[in-house]
Amino acid sequence: MFLKKNSSKSVIKNIVTLNAYTDKKYIYKGDTYQPLNKLSYNTSNFITSYIGNKDLITTTVSISRSIPNEDIADILDIKAYEELGLDQATNYVISSTEVETSGEEREFHIFVSEPEVLDELFLPIKQQTKFIDLILPAPLLYKALYRKEILQDTGTHCFIYFTKYDAFITFYRNGEFLYSKSIDFSLELIYDKYCEMVGEKVDEKEFFTILESEGLKTAKSEYQQNFMKLFSEVFITINDIIIYAKRAFQLETIDHMFIGSSQGPIIGLDEYSQNYLGLQSADLNFNYNVKNDEWYTDQLQYLMLLNAFDSMDDEDSVVNLTMYPRPPSFVNRAGGQFIIATFA
Repeated sequence: MFLKKNSSKSVIKNIVTLNAYTDKKYIYKGDTYQPLNKLSYNTSNFITSYIGNKDLITTTVSISRSIPNEDIADILDIKAYEELGLDQATNYVISSTEVETSGEEREFHIFVSEPEVLDELFLPIKQQTKFIDLILPAPLLYKALYRKEILQDTGTHCFIYFTKYDAFITFYRNGEFLYSKSIDFSLELIYDKYCEMVGEKVDEKEFFTILESEGLKTAKSEYQQNFMKLFSEVFITINDIIIYAKRAFQLETIDHMFIGSSQGPIIGLDEYSQNYLGLQSADLNFNYNVKNDEWYTDQLQYLMLLNAFDSMDDEDSVVNLTMYPRPPSFVNRAGGQFIIATFA
């Protein structure tokens, strides 16, 4: 199904998506998408992961349209080092995506990752798989929703997603990435703040069970009251970011908000958002038309899967921050070509 003619991806049969922060992984095989217990080296697997928003350095730069295409990558690297004040002695991983503009200058979103951060996250994975084909910046995962026409590419959308180690807000306008920012309300930090609020360390398993199964509408009055206080802090922060984004990017309104978490929809959160922010809100939980037996799967896993499909169709269509590409197939290595030429 995934036959590729690319020399280094000659026969791809499966897609593996993995969260390097939690070691949760899935495999798309035979038209089903299921949890994967153990990673292994298999050249038939296309290995995909992402790097969290909090571990990215980003900026937007403009360059003259007169610059030849073959020089753009070098110019963007120079711009990234200059505008972000990057250490000249460090070889950062830098990638970019162009913004659709009609002015005299071309505009690019630049995504930078420190090699030490990538190694800490992904070297243990590479030791098992030998390569990682695709590492996506987390805020660009949502782009697949528009490519696959799950969302219409009109208007301004705001995505808010809570994971165990990061929570980030992302804006798209007319199907194109606009801006993203992490907030200090990862699921882990939400738990810590809750314990601080009640003055004692509550049972972590019970806390997340109630948050995930009952949410802001829990019948347990102490939890319900404190959840409301806690998420009022969350939405004060979110509201400040929305105000900034509307001013910075001249947005008249946010047409739709999508709110979710890696653990599942938090009941009542979309309603709370709509009442607090006055914006149309819904769960960030889409139908991807993928066979899966779980009651809920982390949405970022699904989005990695969709982006993997896009990358396999056209590797230039996605931003890739991997430092661990698969080696070329034998016939495309210098040694392989020499042997073939010798015995032809």
